Amino acid sequence: MTLGREAHVDGDHVENWDTDEPSERGIEGIERMRLVRDDIAARVAELARRLA
Repeated sequence: MTLGREAHVDGDHVENWDTDEPSERGIEGIERMRLVRDDIAARVAELARRLA
């Protein structure tokens, strides 16, 4: 599993999550961190659902 646009890993079972970067839209501080946290949490939940 990789996270972000610049992360690269070789392998058979690699999933890259190209995440949104709120700071590129001028969102900073705790609001930025919450958006990133919520995005990752939703992706993890979806991955868990797919693997179950």
